Amino acid sequence: GEPEVGSLPDFIIIGAQKCGTTTFYGLLSRHPNVEPAAIRELHFFDRSDRFEKGVEWYRRCFPPPRWKNGQRSITGEKTPFYLFHPHVPQRMAEVVPRARLIVLLRNPVNRAYSQYHHDMRRAQASGTTDPRTFEEAIEQHDSSYLPRGIYVDQLLRWSEYFTREQMLILKSEDFFKRTDETMTLVQNFL
Repeated sequence: GEPEVGSLPDFIIIGAQKCGTTTFYGLLSRHPNVEPAAIRELHFFDRSDRFEKGVEWYRRCFPPPRWKNGQRSITGEKTPFYLFHPHVPQRMAEVVPRARLIVLLRNPVNRAYSQYHHDMRRAQASGTTDPRTFEEAIEQHDSSYLPRGIYVDQLLRWSEYFTREQMLILKSEDFFKRTDETMTLVQNFL
């Protein structure tokens, strides 16, 4: 009568925001041996309210391993904010130290502009508008548009907790231009 407890993720797509992670995760989840998480973006490691629920709560977000055609299925999640959040690498290293990490990186200017438009659409949908132009938005000191695109700082923080062999760093532009090649590379990595 007890619900089946899932496994911890084999892989996590940690970012970056506005780099194609949703499309990428959707394609990866179509593989017959990849089982997706229960929620599209779990935000377990970056939101204290979720992290405090504990590892068993996190496990319940994933299916248990299954055997298909003689191979064990794998599972994973994607939360693109993980790459940028300063506490996530250490938290993740404590919970899933052997996980494979996938990072999609996009031209930082294009990424920032896409985030700006995403934020404008969200503001409109909620009935509020932000009158700032893109240029005004990036000049604001409270803006994350530019810092999120300084990938080297973020990756250095991650390298303190995870080995180079555990991380696959991809260019979003390559993923969109050569999707099949990229997905083959990812499948071999996983």
